[in-house]
Amino acid sequence: PSAIVARHLAWCEQRNLRPVYVIDRRRQLARLEDTLGVPLEQATEEQLGAWSANLVQTVAAGSRAAYISHAQSFYRWLVRERLREDDPTLRLVRPRLQSRLPRPISGPCSSTRRPPACPSFPSGPAQVSKAT
Repeated sequence: PSAIVARHLAWCEQRNLRPVYVIDRRRQLARLEDTLGVPLEQATEEQLGAWSANLVQTVAAGSRAAYISHAQSFYRWLVRERLREDDPTLRLVRPRLQSRLPRPISGPCSSTRRPPACPSFPSGPAQVSKAT
């Protein structure tokens, strides 16, 4: 990554973001820079708008929301660090996602009642040890 992206990723680590999140941010910013063909700190609102419009055609809404979120966080950081005066992602629209409902577990242990052959459920009342 470029020196500025490396600084941003170090800042993400200082914020104690999960390592998998920082790795994903690195990948998304590298992909964005490759797509735009310019250093991220020089990208224009028009370039990012075209990138976002292309995502609508090629990527599912959940992925699009994540990609745009990574870009917006990066550009907000650039402004906060005074490395850029404007935020070219202000007008990007993140797709609204439907709230997800829990999906039932299928299989022999899916019932709240213990089936006879389900070893993951305790066979009797919980045992509590008493300190003497």
